[in-house]
Parts: sequence; C-alpha cells; structure tokens
Amino acid sequence: MSFSQDQRVFIVEHYFASRSYACVVDEFRVKYPNVAVPNNSTITRLIARFRETGSVSDKKRTGRPTVLTDAKLAEVRNVMLHSPSKSLRRLSAHSQISYGSAQKAMKKLKFHAYHVRSVHELKEPDKEKRLVYCRWFRSFIEAMELENLTVQKIGVWCAISRRRIVGPIFFETTVNSVVYQDIITQFISLLEINEGDCWLQQDNATCHTSNRTMNFLREFFGERIISKGLWPPRSPDLTPPDFFLCGYLKKGFIKIDHKHWMN
Repeated sequence: MSFSQDQRVFIVEHYFASRSYACVVDEFRVKYPNVAVPNNSTITRLIARFRETGSVSDKKRTGRPTVLTDAKLAEVRNVMLHSPSKSLRRLSAHSQISYGSAQKAMKKLKFHAYHVRSVHELKEPDKEKRLVYCRWFRSFIEAMELENLTVQKIGVWCAISRRRIVGPIFFETTVNSVVYQDIITQFISLLEINEGDCWLQQDNATCHTSNRTMNFLREFFGERIISKGLWPPRSPDLTPPDFFLCGYLKKGFIKIDHKHWMN
C-alpha cells in the first residue's frame, strides 16, 4: 500500500507520541476513514527510514549506470570501421562489454549485421541482361498491382423457409433489376410442388422494388409479397436470413450479399 506524504508524516508523529502500533492504526483510521490502515511492517519501515535519513520520503533510485557511454560508443564505432567483419562475440571481448551491450551498441550506431556469401561472378554481358530483366520485372509488378485494385467478388443469393434453404444461386455482376429477375426465375425453378403458394419477403433495395421488378414478382407470387411498405426497414431481427442464416454461413467463411425469406 502506498501512502501520501501527509499520511506518512501522520504515522511517524503518532508513533513517537504513543509508542504503540495499535494507537497509530486507530488514529489513522479516524483521520483517513477511506484509506486502508498501515500494518506493523509498514510502520516499522517508515520509522527506520526516518531515523536513518530524517525523512519519510522514498529514497531516490540512482539506477544502474550505463556501460555504453559516448566514449565507449566511439570506441566500438572505431573498432567496427577498422574491422567490419568482426563478430559480436569478438567485439564484446575486444571492447570489454557484454554480448547484449554489443548488440545495443550496434543498434545505437545503426550498424547492421551481415553474412558473407559466395556468389557467381558477374561477366560484362550480364549487366545489360540484368537491366533488361529489372525493367521487365518492375513493369510486371506494376501491372499486377493494377489488377489487384479490382477484387473479384462472387455474389450469393439464397432463400430460407421454415423447412429448408433454397439455393444458393451465384452471380458475378452487380445486381440490378434485370439480374434480380433472373435470380428470381432460377429461384422459382428450384421450388418444390408444395411450395408454389409460398410468400416472398425481400428488403427495400431499389433493384427489388422497382415497378418493373414488382410487376414481375406479382406474376408468380400475386399479393403474397412482403416488401416495401410492409417490411420494416432496419429490422434484421424480423428477417430470419439476417438473424440466423448469415451468421450460420459466415462460420464457413461464406459472405451472403442477398438473402430472402419465403414462407
């Protein structure tokens, strides 16, 4: 428990006045009712510190003196410039510092370790070939970066009823009225005989609710459509694909962009 300066002074004064740990604790509890009371060992330490230093403050921590002084860093720098292939262990022994200090010195001096490796000798004709390859490779990377700016996406549409999931139906283009009608056509073809009188619930996306699309839907579903005007927007808890199906399929890393409910 850490006590404030005033609380420490209070503890020391009342100890010397009463010479009793119990009295100090009782008086402290009355003076500072919302603070944990000091135990006997805490009181003992404060009294010993006061007798030794004449103060109740903590001793200043001097810290461990650094080995890597400016002079030592200059020495290490000169050693490495004179012998750049010297290993850290040899540098540590030569400069009389630890291996860890040698690593820190390299970082402070911004020197980087390297390993000498034998490679094939370059011939004069190799220079032009290397230049041609580097130019080609740079163009290749730039072209790849441009291609990656457009991420390929695959849309997935499916419907869910109280009995089963219908679909999925995959598409690669942006969904508009024409694409949506094609999806619905595929969906209808997947319905079983006893599902012909089902209801279709859809959200208020423009491609779902355009006049052309709604007329198309009524040809099959009649008035059995839950859509704009009846379906409440921003209500995923009232849409089974949102509160159940999407979460279930996302566990398998499938992203669902379009989902519908049929009954």
